[in-house]
Amino acid sequence: MPLHEIFTTCQRVLDASGARLGVRSWRKARNAFGMKIRLISLAGPVIRWLSLAGCALASLPAWGQYIVAPDIAREFTTLRSQVEKQPENAELLFEYVICLSYVGKVEESRAALKRVRALEPDFSRQALPRYLEQHRSRPLDAKITYRLGFLYYFNEDYERTFQTLRIVAEQKPAGQLGVWALGYMAVIKGKQKQWNDAERLLRQALALEPDAYALHAALAVALHKKGDTLSALSAYNTAHAKRNEFERYEKEHLR
Repeated sequence: MPLHEIFTTCQRVLDASGARLGVRSWRKARNAFGMKIRLISLAGPVIRWLSLAGCALASLPAWGQYIVAPDIAREFTTLRSQVEKQPENAELLFEYVICLSYVGKVEESRAALKRVRALEPDFSRQALPRYLEQHRSRPLDAKITYRLGFLYYFNEDYERTFQTLRIVAEQKPAGQLGVWALGYMAVIKGKQKQWNDAERLLRQALALEPDAYALHAALAVALHKKGDTLSALSAYNTAHAKRNEFERYEKEHLR
C-alpha cells in the first residue's frame, strides 16, 4: 500500500472499528482529512474503554514539531516555485514528487505523481537509464540513491526499491532521507502482507522522526492489519495531531 493511500485506508480502518464514537472531536478529526462520516449515537461503554486505555481524542498530549532539514526545505520551496512556472514539465514534476515524499507531504505527492503519469505515461521507463547513470557516478550520494529507489517504486519494481532504499536507511548518521526510506520499505512489506516487518520498520523510522504524521498513519494501518484495533486508533489519533502541527510549521517556515 503506497504511503499516499494511507489516509484513505485509515478512513476504512476507523469506519470499521471506531465510527461509533459519536463525539464532536471525532467529527473534527475526520473533517481534517476531508472525509465525511455519519456519526452514530454515543456508545458509553466504548468511550469508557478507550478513555481507560488513554486513547480518548479529547486527552491528546502536547506534541513536538516535525522540522524539515534546511537543505531539503530549500529544495522543496525551489522545486515548488519551478513547478508553478512549468506545470507541464514531467521531469521537473517528478523531481518535485520525490522531494514531497521525503518532506512527508504524501497526499500532495500522490496528486503530483498522477500528473506525471498523465503528462508522460512512459516517463518512468525513459527516466531509468538517467537515474542509473547518476547512481553509478555517485554511489555514496544518499539523495541520488533515494531518487533511484523512488523511481523503482514508481515502476512497481518493489524488490529493487527495497534493496535500494535500504542502502539509504543504513547510512550513518541517519537523516531525513533515511527516515522516509524506512517508511517506503515498510510500505513494500505491507504489500507483501508482512505486517510485523512493516511495523518494525515504521517504529524504527519513528524512533528517528517521531513527529512525522504520515508514518503514524502508516503504523495505524499495520497495527489494524495485525488485529490490534486499539493501538491502531491511538496511532491514527497521533497522526491527526501531528498533521495539524506540521501544517502550522509549513505556514511559518516553508512559504
